[in-house]
Amino acid sequence: MKKKTVACLREVSVFFLLGVGRPTNGVRKGIATQWVSSLILVWIGLLFQAAATQAAESQPVDDAALCARALVSEGDTSRLQRVLFKARRGGEITVGVIGGSITQGASASKPENRYGALIAAWCRERFPGAPVNLVNAGIGATGSNYGALRARRDLLSQHPDLVIVEYAVSLIHEIAAPDISDALARKQPSVIEAAVARANFAAVAATVGAVAGVVILGRYILSVFGPDFVRAYPILIVLVASQFIRAAFGPTVLTLISAGAQKSVVVVFSIAIVSFALANLVLVPMFGLSGAAAAFAVMTGFWTASLAVVSKRKTGLRLDIAASLGVLRRSPRTFASFIGGTAVQPRN
Repeated sequence: MKKKTVACLREVSVFFLLGVGRPTNGVRKGIATQWVSSLILVWIGLLFQAAATQAAESQPVDDAALCARALVSEGDTSRLQRVLFKARRGGEITVGVIGGSITQGASASKPENRYGALIAAWCRERFPGAPVNLVNAGIGATGSNYGALRARRDLLSQHPDLVIVEYAVSLIHEIAAPDISDALARKQPSVIEAAVARANFAAVAATVGAVAGVVILGRYILSVFGPDFVRAYPILIVLVASQFIRAAFGPTVLTLISAGAQKSVVVVFSIAIVSFALANLVLVPMFGLSGAAAAFAVMTGFWTASLAVVSKRKTGLRLDIAASLGVLRRSPRTFASFIGGTAVQPRN
């Protein structure tokens, strides 16, 4: 009985933490129990955060003071001033945004809450006599290399007066994209595993550092901008931890797109977005920003684990960090030469 219990727990842990394999009939009850337990823990945590969040939202916020504390450097604003002068005179202006899923608005609660739409709305409110157009050229799961390729067609062809560029989250995984695409075409799984492992180690190291930095210094950093920001400390930890989850499952989106499995990516993201919207409808009215953060964390865990399962079935490869550690153990290289991609060096 003890051995069966241990085996059941091991399979449940692998299924949820690594996103590989398929649960057998013997572990479905264990999976259901884990889900119920997780939901109860999330619910308890939200109850503890609800009072603080509700108190923070009820206090008036001085937007001018917050902006003054948050601004580090204005830089050269001459061209921006020309755009504002044009708007003051009632001239038509076009705001353009280009980037990945953040720009596209994958995590926005509704279309008008995408940051591009908020900027355009601010311009319309500030300059009521000026027609304001918005061009949103954001495409989820894409990076700056593809953005540079399509910038003229999707954005500059609309002659924007103000352009905002957002590429920050997928940069490390983009580095491995050419190697993954080439190895898939040549059917070289070992090359794919090595490229994915290098990207995974870099991404996980970066996110672990970010999580540690937020846990240790988060309150101090937020306090620089004012006491109102410190109340968002638990929410910031949840959001940064969500990026660690994303990094731990590896470059699943890039791999599936390179393998021609775009439809699978679309299906998973469609389910994730609908679930995220429903979770926000339930949790945000009850718990405010804490509810939104919890919904985002659950959505991130769902789509990353789901795409890891799809990647395993479509390509036969595991892309998570645990698999990458296995690749490193099997490699005859030292860790430094493996990360750098240098010549093979035998281990001592």
